[in-house]
Amino acid sequence: MAAPSASATSKETPLKVAPVVARRVEAEPNPLDLPPRKLELAAGDHVFTVPEPMLRGAKLGSSFAFRAATVTGRDGEDVLVDGRDGPPYRVHPAYVIPITPVTRPKLESPVLAEWGGALRHGVVRKYVKDKIVVRLLDTNDTSDRPLAPEQLSLQTDGFHPGNYAVVRAPGPPGTMDYDHVMLVSPISDAGEWLAVGFGGATRRVSEKDMLIVPLTFTPKQGSPVWAEHLGKMREGTVTEVDRPGLVTVKFKRVGRPVTVGWGSLLPPAKT
Repeated sequence: MAAPSASATSKETPLKVAPVVARRVEAEPNPLDLPPRKLELAAGDHVFTVPEPMLRGAKLGSSFAFRAATVTGRDGEDVLVDGRDGPPYRVHPAYVIPITPVTRPKLESPVLAEWGGALRHGVVRKYVKDKIVVRLLDTNDTSDRPLAPEQLSLQTDGFHPGNYAVVRAPGPPGTMDYDHVMLVSPISDAGEWLAVGFGGATRRVSEKDMLIVPLTFTPKQGSPVWAEHLGKMREGTVTEVDRPGLVTVKFKRVGRPVTVGWGSLLPPAKT
């Protein structure tokens, strides 16, 4: 039998095709089209920012959560941060809350804290060796956590990133709603802010429509207060005080008592 020709072999042998590697499409660093913001950051700085998947297709009203990240550099006006579970990515400075470490804040100082990689609010309880023990005020488990100084940033009263505020907005006819929000960054010289409300919903808010929530307000048992519940401030009465930072409130109309922390309480006269 005659041997197969070279041409026949080439036609019958399948060609090896190199696998196609999909190119990673980076998220838009400024999906809400916010104006420029100057923010002095250097490689190695710790920040809270929006994870890259949440930036994809985001618009006002989309939900943002803030996770701890480390700055790796700059790309023009954008900040480069490590992706932790993915590659570094770019983010506009308006979506960044800097962490300014403090080595020994006063006891019972309010702080922004990194816990489980996420932004939390807490209060300094004590010191154990090189750790700062913090009670978290916005988690179901309020037990103490020993944290490193670089995981904490001291809060000060006023309109500042990471602080809470209340936005006054028209409600049903003849009424006003009081929405509880966390300030993220100033986005104009006229007092406009990027903020996140209930469920992390993004919105633009103005200082003229807001009340600052005091950082360390501790009312007495039996006192009338306004407390946050499901993103709104509601009237209630203090039934228990758990120092530092936690208060249990029974609301005026319906619902079971809830325990809330500093940042979620207002004196009634403030509203």
